[in-house]
Amino acid sequence: MASSVMTLSTENSEDIECFIDISTCDSFAGLPNIFDYGDEAHMPEFLSTEHVEGRVQQRFELMCRNRKEAITLHRAHGHPNNRTLLLNLEAKGLPYRHLKRYVLAISCDAC
Repeated sequence: MASSVMTLSTENSEDIECFIDISTCDSFAGLPNIFDYGDEAHMPEFLSTEHVEGRVQQRFELMCRNRKEAITLHRAHGHPNNRTLLLNLEAKGLPYRHLKRYVLAISCDAC
């Protein structure tokens, strides 16, 4: 670290000791000027618009599939109460955790 002490003369009205540490004076001064600020910032591939839109579409399709499966199970088990349907699925050993939010949200017109 390059530190230096500079003392002003007593003739000057400002008798101040200045501690100047070059390494912390401007923390970006030591960086080489290799960045081209004219270009846009780098966007990682996983954040690209196409990828994000594809992921949203994937999640929407999964939600529709799970909702349809929950309605089908509700109708196949004789239109039981939503909580009862979850208990029946658990008793039969069928996987139901991925459908739990959809089963609990069912509002059937025939019930």
